[in-house]
Amino acid sequence: MSELLSDKDLAELAPAENLKFRSPVPVRSISNGEIMVGPQTDSQRQVESRIRDLAEEFSQREGVSRRHFLRTAAGMAVGFLAMNDIYGDLFVVSRAEAATRKISRTQKSNC
Repeated sequence: MSELLSDKDLAELAPAENLKFRSPVPVRSISNGEIMVGPQTDSQRQVESRIRDLAEEFSQREGVSRRHFLRTAAGMAVGFLAMNDIYGDLFVVSRAEAATRKISRTQKSNC
């Protein structure tokens, strides 16, 4: 990949893998080295907060850490639910899919 940003611009970028919160879906714009991206928007912050809240709720029910939960299919469903809550009904996903890892695995195998 040819990078179009200056060394100064590149120094200001933080790699996505260095973000403190590891979300199943992007919660901010990430540069590919060709353009500078703006800061996280209010709606992106709301999605991140909603993902945290839902993941905390559902991971406790499942008896796993929030970090572990977010790496499952149910964690991905939480990401879609959070985006639906903030942006409107964009994704076909139910709370049941996010609530239990078993349902998420079943849904995946039925696709």
